[in-house]
Amino acid sequence: MNHYDPEKYKRNPEAQRAAAKRYYQKNHEKRLRKQKEYDDNHRAELNKKHRENYAKLKSQD
Repeated sequence: MNHYDPEKYKRNPEAQRAAAKRYYQKNHEKRLRKQKEYDDNHRAELNKKHRENYAKLKSQD
């Protein structure tokens, strides 16, 4: 495994951007999976909240 070398990244900003892009892409997919799992487990509660909020908006009109 390659070790982090700050001097190397200072010399090569493209490598730094590529590493950051890989990091954020990997974590983005992980966050999406966790959010979907939460949504699936709490679907009834979420739907109830959405209906309540919609009813409040309609009553304000």
